Amino acid sequence: MVKEYPKYNLVTEKTLNSFLTFIEKNYQDIVEKSLKEENITINEEDLRLFKTLLYLNFLNKDFYTVKEHIVQYPPKHYIKNWELDLSYELLTSLDGIEIIKNKENIKVIDLEDNYILSPSIDFKDIIAPFKDFTFLKKLNLSKNLLTNITSDFLLNLKNLKTLLLHKNPIKTIHKNAFKELKNLRYLNISRCNLKSLPEDIFFNLENLKILDLSSNKIKELAPTIFLPLKNIEKIKIGKNPFITTDLNPKKFKEIYNLAPQVQIEL
Repeated sequence: MVKEYPKYNLVTEKTLNSFLTFIEKNYQDIVEKSLKEENITINEEDLRLFKTLLYLNFLNKDFYTVKEHIVQYPPKHYIKNWELDLSYELLTSLDGIEIIKNKENIKVIDLEDNYILSPSIDFKDIIAPFKDFTFLKKLNLSKNLLTNITSDFLLNLKNLKTLLLHKNPIKTIHKNAFKELKNLRYLNISRCNLKSLPEDIFFNLENLKILDLSSNKIKELAPTIFLPLKNIEKIKIGKNPFITTDLNPKKFKEIYNLAPQVQIEL
């Protein structure tokens, strides 16, 4: 059944300024990355036109925070079998997620394909939006507008097993961002804007089995970065600048001290 959205526009000054700032800082990187994948070239004049179209497209949409969405619809519309589904909902912010009831019972949160920006202290956003979802097993934040993952963003998610962050323009991840995800099994941060990673970013992920870092801009990694991953089974790392034609899976495992049985996708 197709959802009927409110007809009025919910763009706030805060949301608009945040989004325009995001476009200002990131639109060229995003466009150039997409065009490169399609083998298309574009000049500066075209980029300026594209930027203008992004502005206009944004202004003509009805955007929401989580709070505005859940006020419009009863829980049965977005919570089923303890799965919170807010995917494809034109959300720009996680503000209001704290008012959802029975958070301790929710096992899955799906926020895929929205316009969610990284929380900002300047705008008094909730810095640790998921801290009360203590039994969460899966969190999908793919295809949003997150540019950084702070040390508190994933706070208190000790039971999380699957974390999907791919297809976000993430440039930085704090070294303690994953510090409490000791039960994580699958981590996908592919197709982001990452150029580097802190050496000890995976220090508490000893139960991780699959790690996807493919299609980023990573130029180098510390040789010891994967040492904490005691139970890793597969690492996807292809389409990064430091992956050269002469680097094969065997050599990669030797450089990064990985066990012979670990699958490497270059």
